[in-house]
Amino acid sequence: MPLIDTLTLKTGLLEGGMPEPQAAAIVRALADADVGQLATKSDLAELRAEVGQMATKSDLAELRAEVGQMATKSDLADLRAEVRTEIADVRTKIEAVRTDVRAGIANVRTEVETIRADMRTEIANVRTEIADVRTEVAAVRTDVRAEVADVRTEVEALRGDFKALNGKVNLLLALNTPLVLAVLALLWRTFFAGTN
Repeated sequence: MPLIDTLTLKTGLLEGGMPEPQAAAIVRALADADVGQLATKSDLAELRAEVGQMATKSDLAELRAEVGQMATKSDLADLRAEVRTEIADVRTKIEAVRTDVRAGIANVRTEVETIRADMRTEIANVRTEIADVRTEVAAVRTDVRAEVADVRTEVEALRGDFKALNGKVNLLLALNTPLVLAVLALLWRTFFAGTN
């Protein structure tokens, strides 16, 4: 269905002074044309809204000014060189720290090994001292046992002597003579005189 009123169009063209064959040709051409591709008023309204949102000359001028203030290729190349230099410096510092840490670890390992060796020596010395003390204790025990045995032997001998002496004293007391008293005094002096 054509959107154009062809009769009204042809009449208007003829009244405007156009010759009949030309007016008929124009009307036929417009009637045969695909008017679905023509812009409508709503299409034009949308287009006006889009154009209203587009950048103006002043917007473009501001953008050009901003772009002019942005870095150039030379600026970017300088920045890349600076960044590379900084990265190289950081890598050098990191490697120096690694070297220091490795040296510190090596020193700590050496100190630990020295301490371990000292501890082993000390442990060996303590073990030797313990063995010496055990040997001395065993010798002292042996000496003490021998002394105790000697003392027991002496005590037994003294018991025997005391029993014999006691028997003699009882005999003398039973006799009750001056001679007995003299012998007792002599025995007293012999055994106990040096103890005062």
